[in-house]
Amino acid sequence: MTELLSSLTEFLVAVRGAQPLLLSGLVKTAEAAILAILLGTAFGLIFGLMLVYGGKILRLAVKIYVDVARGIPGLVKIFTVYYLVNQLVIEATGYRMSAMLCGIIALAIHASAQIAEMTRGAIQALPRGQSEAGKAIGLTFGQIQFNVIFPQAIRQILPTWVTSAGEVVKGTTLLSLISVPEFFVAIKEAAAREYIFFSFYLFAMLVYFVIIYGIELFGRHLEARFNKY
Repeated sequence: MTELLSSLTEFLVAVRGAQPLLLSGLVKTAEAAILAILLGTAFGLIFGLMLVYGGKILRLAVKIYVDVARGIPGLVKIFTVYYLVNQLVIEATGYRMSAMLCGIIALAIHASAQIAEMTRGAIQALPRGQSEAGKAIGLTFGQIQFNVIFPQAIRQILPTWVTSAGEVVKGTTLLSLISVPEFFVAIKEAAAREYIFFSFYLFAMLVYFVIIYGIELFGRHLEARFNKY
């Protein structure tokens, strides 16, 4: 017991000493995850609408994008954006994207493909008569979507959206491979500096669990609110 308390005290002292490093990494992780989730959600909803209501060529193009983005591993997407897309942007405009921006784009691509498929499935699962009834009473396409379709589709999208958001948070750990100083990089540096590997990695597991569980609770809260209507 005494040895355990001594180890815990040593770890807490080490965490306090590494606090600026850990907080900086956590901020980077939060920034990358939040921006990727927001961008992925926005584009995913747009692509989902295209899959349902777009013309034949547009639907085919978006379908190819979604299938390719979902079929390629996350690490490959990150490397593709960082090395290939970034180089193409440099040659075309002279602007070099930062590693952080490349990582956010790659994570957003993954999220948008997942959410596009969720949106398509949720909208197509609704009776077509609801859209036709909206047209019959003179509602525009936008009014039908926001007042009739989306309030019902969002109930089906939310549970899987929470899963996708959690995947994005987990995916931020891969950004260390393109030199983004996110939270897991900070954990590794702190562990190596203090030579306390087990405790720091256990601490990292706990932090990621709290973040992902918090997203899950937020999703449940939203789902409960939408189910009232």
